[in-house]
Amino acid sequence: MLSSAFITKTAHFLPNKVVNNDEMENYLGKIGDKGSRAKSIVLRNNKIKQRHYALNERGQITHTNAQMALEAINLLVDDTFNLSLLELLASGTSTPDYMIPSHGMQVHSLLKDSSSISVYSTSGVCCSSMHALEVAYLALLQNKVSNAIATGSELVSPILRSDFFEIEYKKLHELDNNALLAFEKDFLRFMLSDGAGAFLLRNKPVKGLNLEIEWIESVSYANQFPPCMYEGCIRTDDGKLISWKEMTPEQWVENTVFSVKQDTRILENIIPKGAEFFKYCLEKNKLCIQDINYFLPHISSMYFYDKLIQEFKINDMDLPENRYYTSLTETGNVGSASIYITLDRFLKDRELNEGERIILGVPESAQFQYSMACLKVVYA
Repeated sequence: MLSSAFITKTAHFLPNKVVNNDEMENYLGKIGDKGSRAKSIVLRNNKIKQRHYALNERGQITHTNAQMALEAINLLVDDTFNLSLLELLASGTSTPDYMIPSHGMQVHSLLKDSSSISVYSTSGVCCSSMHALEVAYLALLQNKVSNAIATGSELVSPILRSDFFEIEYKKLHELDNNALLAFEKDFLRFMLSDGAGAFLLRNKPVKGLNLEIEWIESVSYANQFPPCMYEGCIRTDDGKLISWKEMTPEQWVENTVFSVKQDTRILENIIPKGAEFFKYCLEKNKLCIQDINYFLPHISSMYFYDKLIQEFKINDMDLPENRYYTSLTETGNVGSASIYITLDRFLKDRELNEGERIILGVPESAQFQYSMACLKVVYA
């Protein structure tokens, strides 16, 4: 017999002090000692006002990815739960501290009060944390465990620093005095930031507010679209990706192979496919838009916010604008951690009623995949 899964507590951690738009290059530096021409355009579109970096102003790392996940997890501990009781850990990220050991192993290694438990590491980009949540949800549903923690965390700022791009910039500058770093690399420097979020899941509700997970759905459209965001490779003019394993160490540096890159031309598909998938999820789970009280999207930029609302209207999924919620402008785009941060802040901002439904909607532009979760408010 299937059990139930409830999110009984949420938490998030953002490192160091707030960094506003005028301070960003104090931490990230200026490529070629010149202010970025892309910065003002990007910030005008994404409308992010502030973010956090796990860096000091000398560009030194203050927190590892795993340490930020630990900080978020520690905020889940209270009088009813401590880490010695933990049975399963599922951790998602796109920016692990190491290739090997896995990210989940690194997070578990920091949980000194925990015992030997099941640990899962989910990779990818923004959907990696939703896949971690799905792992935890399914384990509870199948009675494998009675509690679990799922996390999403990112440490991306070190690969956004100017010194990471200096050799490529100098090479370009030798060929052309007016050369600029490619927009596909430069614009992401002003989009992404650091942080972590964590959810505690149990098979029974606890006193107070709980969120019952009614379903989680995930889909990939990689069979329909080329890669849009990529790292650890370069893309040729014909769209083929060439792995760092096929290149020399000199080519890694000259081409900043390990920087995150994105082809913004393909991004126009991200909203229509997301609306298509949401409609599918509602139909599959025998719900209509009137059954949904709140929609919490992970969006990379406010540029997409109105487009999302309009696309939903076109697809007969019209929610009042006050039923959407995002923390993007205040916390930044924290990749896989964003949806955890958004839900945690939402629960602190809103008074919710028994039986209300919340949808978590996460797109991933890397090669177009999506995850959605339906949460139902339960008070005990």
